[in-house]
Amino acid sequence: LQEALEALAAGRTGAVQAAAPWREKGGARRLVDWTEILVMDIARAMAAGPDHLRIWDPVRIRTFLQALSSQRVQSFLVWLAETRRGLDQPLNDQLVAEELFIRWQRTTARR
Repeated sequence: LQEALEALAAGRTGAVQAAAPWREKGGARRLVDWTEILVMDIARAMAAGPDHLRIWDPVRIRTFLQALSSQRVQSFLVWLAETRRGLDQPLNDQLVAEELFIRWQRTTARR
């Protein structure tokens, strides 16, 4: 992900696609949804707490989000921030981040 962020910050979008994982499905290669990968990585960093968020350069995150211009990503980050505010304990588990992501997907799917 770090390579992808650096490539985007430098305007090398082709390098971002090259860094994205590929998945075999029905014999055809298809790009895994890069937005979801980014969202999960940010969710894990947020769930791990402020120390882990320091590894994220906010300018690179912003550049990446703007390059994707995905309302889904921004919607999730807003939802995650609001959900964390309502929790009594700090999130410190990757499974918690994944559970929150799944919960958010269900919430947005109902709309």
